[in-house]
Amino acid sequence: MAVQRSPQDPVADRGTLPARRSETVAALQAWPGDRNPTAPEVLIQLRRRGGKPQDKHTVKASVARFITFKQLNPVQELPMHGPQWTGRYEHLSAQRARSLMESRTPMPTATPCHSADAVLARIQPPSRFRVTERLIAIGASTGGTEAIKAVLASCPANTPGIVIAQHIPKAFSTPFSKRMDSCSQMTVCEAENGQQILPGHVYIAPGDRHLLIFRDGNHYRCRLNNGVPVNRHKPSVDVLFRSVAQEAGTNAIGIILTGMGKDGAQGLKEMREAGSPTIAQDEASSVVWGMPGEAVAIGAAMQVAPLADIERRIRQFLDAMDSSTQTRRALTLSAGS
Repeated sequence: MAVQRSPQDPVADRGTLPARRSETVAALQAWPGDRNPTAPEVLIQLRRRGGKPQDKHTVKASVARFITFKQLNPVQELPMHGPQWTGRYEHLSAQRARSLMESRTPMPTATPCHSADAVLARIQPPSRFRVTERLIAIGASTGGTEAIKAVLASCPANTPGIVIAQHIPKAFSTPFSKRMDSCSQMTVCEAENGQQILPGHVYIAPGDRHLLIFRDGNHYRCRLNNGVPVNRHKPSVDVLFRSVAQEAGTNAIGIILTGMGKDGAQGLKEMREAGSPTIAQDEASSVVWGMPGEAVAIGAAMQVAPLADIERRIRQFLDAMDSSTQTRRALTLSAGS
């Protein structure tokens, strides 16, 4: 196979898809982890030329640096998260992948991976909250824009306030919020610092800020934070979920949708430990079952549901929460009489 050197990237090579696509994937996934053990992961998806998507495979970003993308090639790189890799991506042959593994080409330095502790210290939330307003928190990444659209399109106008952390660049978060507003019965906007969270409204984190909530009297408000990326993301789902666990507890519902990596899994677990009902999107309906899969693996998800059924699960949880509140009030009145 003749190999041409790419003028845009002197390291990357252009090749053709090998007869056995699995050879390329195996070679990429076999890249030694000790060369760059903290490198973020990138999803590549194999396609037939002009056909439907085939298998999806995850490789390290340090490997993907050598995969240049060509529009008509049978490999498509889905949106990645972590360091912003630039340049065009094409297919890398199995032979070239093995050659790169044996080379001494220095790997790019990965962005430090901070936990939610870098933005918000973990504390034990109170067992009972004075605020009784309901709140829904949603986190998503790869494939999340369409998943969020599906959930919001099915929510009635009287749904409790929703706060969302979607991994998305700053340039796209405002247009995304406007697009969601046009397809939902709820009012959707990009969150602003200090904004009161109202029923029937949705607040989406800006693409360059963490979104948190805090209690203000009998209400919740949005708080934007410009801290370091958490799990290499800003906004981070873990940060949002932790703040909701600490400020809303049993009054909130946590939902983790499709996405690569594990951001949000630990935060969802903290929400569940604080008494919040929690839902993870199932593998069959997810574009990437990374974040929800990790949440299920660590016991953070109370329920696992297909995307089309999530709104119904939300309503069931809300009905149960209202019934529980009425029972507590009745017991309180009975004890005082």
